[in-house]
Amino acid sequence: MKYGDTLQQRSIPEWSHYNIDYDHLKDLIKHHTTPGAGNPLSIPGQGSTTEQAFSATFFDVLRAQHDRINLFIKSKSGEIERRLAHIGKQLANLQSRQPWTRSESVPARRIEKYAKIDADLARAGEEVKSLSRFRVAQCVGFNKILKKYKRWTKDRDLERRFKQEVLNRPDSFFQVEPVYLLDQYTQVLGMLRAATAEPGATESHVDPKQASSAARLTKAVEERSPVDFDLAMSKVPLGPHASRPTYWVHPDHIVELEVLLLQYLRPYARTTRAREWETVVSASKTGPSTAGTGEDAGFVVLDDPAAFANKQNAVTVAASEELEGTIPSKAAGLVRWTTRDPVAVAMEVNVQPGSSQERVKLGKVRRKQLHALLHEDVVPDQPAEYAAQSENIGDCDAHELQGWLTNNGDKRPIAVGRAKRSRFFGLHNSASAGVWATLDREIQVSRGLSGEPYPFPHAVLEIRRENVQSPALIHLLDRSHLVERVRGFSLEAHAVWTCCKPPNMSPPIWITMLGQDIRKLPALERRQRRSAPSTATNSAAHLSPSRASTSVASDTSPYRSYNDDTSATEVMEPPPLRAFQKKRKPRNAFSQAPETIAPDRGGYWNEYDNPESDEDEGYYIYIDPNASVKFPGQELLEAWIRKTRHLLRLERDEGRVDTDGSVDEDDGESGEESEYGANNNNTSYGTIAPSLRPSIHTQESFFARLLHTLAPSTSHDPEHSSLLLHELSTRQRERESILFKLYTSCLCAAVVLDIVLVILTTTSRRKLRREVDVTVCFGVVASFLLTLLAVWSVRLRRERVGGLQKGVVLGVVVGVCAVGGWLVGRGVGV
Repeated sequence: MKYGDTLQQRSIPEWSHYNIDYDHLKDLIKHHTTPGAGNPLSIPGQGSTTEQAFSATFFDVLRAQHDRINLFIKSKSGEIERRLAHIGKQLANLQSRQPWTRSESVPARRIEKYAKIDADLARAGEEVKSLSRFRVAQCVGFNKILKKYKRWTKDRDLERRFKQEVLNRPDSFFQVEPVYLLDQYTQVLGMLRAATAEPGATESHVDPKQASSAARLTKAVEERSPVDFDLAMSKVPLGPHASRPTYWVHPDHIVELEVLLLQYLRPYARTTRAREWETVVSASKTGPSTAGTGEDAGFVVLDDPAAFANKQNAVTVAASEELEGTIPSKAAGLVRWTTRDPVAVAMEVNVQPGSSQERVKLGKVRRKQLHALLHEDVVPDQPAEYAAQSENIGDCDAHELQGWLTNNGDKRPIAVGRAKRSRFFGLHNSASAGVWATLDREIQVSRGLSGEPYPFPHAVLEIRRENVQSPALIHLLDRSHLVERVRGFSLEAHAVWTCCKPPNMSPPIWITMLGQDIRKLPALERRQRRSAPSTATNSAAHLSPSRASTSVASDTSPYRSYNDDTSATEVMEPPPLRAFQKKRKPRNAFSQAPETIAPDRGGYWNEYDNPESDEDEGYYIYIDPNASVKFPGQELLEAWIRKTRHLLRLERDEGRVDTDGSVDEDDGESGEESEYGANNNNTSYGTIAPSLRPSIHTQESFFARLLHTLAPSTSHDPEHSSLLLHELSTRQRERESILFKLYTSCLCAAVVLDIVLVILTTTSRRKLRREVDVTVCFGVVASFLLTLLAVWSVRLRRERVGGLQKGVVLGVVVGVCAVGGWLVGRGVGV
């Protein structure tokens, strides 16, 4: 499918008038490079005057398009930034004046204020997603246009010049990603969740001996150590009712995906819940955080390539994602590191069947100790400001690692990976159930720290679900255009295959997908009904797939009730704000309830936010089964016939005469039907009085009345006789009028025809004499016939014709005959 046909769908429909004019630019290139378009063409790539002129013109058009889009993105970014700052300021002021308290009786006014801030923040998050999607669509459009220009004109200078002078500018939207807006949104969202948390909340301490996988992951989150969280995600086995789906994410969709994840999950933080509010507020004052870009992290696989391949081949795709007891990492030894934390090591040990001993031992070592034990640098050095944290690490774990390496001499570093990682956990996680996620971007794998890096083209999202019966987030991601689910994918297995390619290891099923474009066409959004929600809280529900989206819906949310076994999407919807308002009594007992008026959104109406109706609503066509079927043009022909009858006075406006001499005035009870099949009654509908409506009679009634009129009367009633005389006199006048019009028209037509023939005879050329004679003969015959018809009509008149009228008729007849004879004689003489 052509990109121009899907540009509006890939972009934001409400902002379509700001899109790049892709079709116009493509037609401009085609018009100047296609022969036969009326323009002088030059040999492509030869640098002629015509080609240089078009290159300069096209460059100016591209730059104008870029500047127009860049101005819109800048203004929209500033608008979102100011809105988020205003929301953060409102939340800080509200928290200082009316802090949230978890109690049974919370003032409705306070709930309304926090809910309004939550709704505003939800809309701001959707604006961030929309801006990122719009920017990506425009970038792809410019890149495709430049490729088309280079392919059709063989000119490589324009692309290089445009990128150097326009796209590489620091203020171009190609260089400025909305990551800073994502950071600001994350900070304000953290402020809202921390403000609505229970003031005296403390972390639930998990028993280390508890075997639940959810409990171990929850403990890793509560320890606030990212390296422990990463190690737990890799080495904690799957529990019952668990799954571990993995998705690939195109780099263009990372911002949209993070906003979506933040609607269901909470970003991982190093601070505790008690200090979360102070940390977020201080971060919002000092500047943007690294939430949108992630933290440097990496892993080292310690194993034998052949042994790793055997373990990888033995696990099916379904078992690696959903089988209880499956460990996500197949490596015998795994090293995890981050920039700030000490190195964490996981080592698999042989355990006798039935023993309660753990199969995996966890420990932390210093970087220098790890390099000395492995005899190579596999982990980058820690920055000086964080090196003090590693000095407190003891030597016990280092001795255990040394003993493990000694007992397993074939275990060595076979793959190293590094990336920027973001971590998330569920809003309602507990020791028995929860959701956790990691997002890795800018991934590189190599044989060692100094080996040749192999970049991975996509970002990787891994979701971990434990005992959550309704995985709404996973279902949403499976249907989303932002990600591509790759079953059985493991970044660790991909690193081993890329770096070592063990002979006994089957090629991973995802290798063939690496060269494909995983970007999908966004689904068409169904238009909502025109009826607007009555409150800001309900309007925010349309912006996100779940009201758990922006999460005043935390585990201490003011208006959610749930138990520890429910997920973020199984919680109840919040009541509308008007439910908390005071009910006012009506002034009188019989006053009607006022109509609900949709709130003013403060913007212009458009067909996307305010559709007329749902697309699924159909329409109905009613066909009258009793209606008569007419041929095309029948109505027009009937109209002409009615006008002709009216002109010749063949219709009667008087009432009809019955056999008994009574006049029927059509009072509506006769039952006689009109030409449309309805009773021709005199019912008035407020437009025309019944007495003024003409009655239309059929042909049968006309002859019946004529026969009744001509039949001898058997009644000796004087009134009946007067009516018959009146009817006869009326018909006689009509007959005389028709005959007068007939012979008058015939005489006029004969005179006009003779005048035309005389002019034709006197002005014609000799070369066309034969054709003129034939025409004159036909004309003379026609004029004679018209004259005879006129004389016959005069003879049919019963009334006495005056002498003047007879003289005029006789003069015209004699003149027509004389002119006709002269024309015939002239034609014969010539």
